[in-house]
This record gives sequence, structure tokens and C-alpha cells, in this order.
Amino acid sequence: LPGEEDFGIAPLEAMAAGRPVAALGRGGALETVVDLRRPDGRSPTGILFPEPTPEALCAALTELETRQGELDPAAIRRHAEGFSLERFRSEISEAMVKFVEEHASDAVRSRLSQRTQP
Repeated sequence: LPGEEDFGIAPLEAMAAGRPVAALGRGGALETVVDLRRPDGRSPTGILFPEPTPEALCAALTELETRQGELDPAAIRRHAEGFSLERFRSEISEAMVKFVEEHASDAVRSRLSQRTQP
């Protein structure tokens, strides 16, 4: 039975292959899965079920099967690509630069700019 993950890598691995997922609606899955029942204007990527029980999982899988025509494998893959290592590195780097620009002293900014120049 799927459990609660801090990040939700298992659902992302399935979505990277264009497959919809049924995931427990807790932990990282809340950030990585776009629920078919509440897509919020985004392309759905699966279903979040409320409780870690066989019955809840079975109901989610049954609903995925009956509503599979509402799921686009290409859109599911694109959603998973939004969690790539490259994107993570880029966004962390941008956040760090912004933080330094807003909070660091002139001396620290000067030293950092010297380190990043070729």
C-alpha cells in the first residue's frame, strides 16, 4: 500500500513515464500530484486518496480506470519534468542569488562576485 513520502519521488517516476498515479493525499504527493478531482486549471496527473487503506486505494484505482480518457500522458510527463534536477538546481541558485542581493553586506557580495568570475 503506498505510504506517505516527504517528497513524492515514486509518483514522479511514474509520471515521468506518462502514467497517472494513485497516491496517498499526504506528504510530498500533495505537491507533486495534480488531483483529477481538483485540477485547479492544471492538467491532472492522478488521484489523491484520503486514507492509507486498501478500500481507499481500490476506489482511487477504479476511478482512474473509469476516467482515464481525462488524463493526457504527454501532459503528465511535462508535469514531472517540472521537478527535474536541472530545474531544482536553477531555482535554488536563483533563490540564493536573490537572498544574497537582498541581505548580504557589500563586502560579502564583492567576494562572491570575484569567485564566480572566470
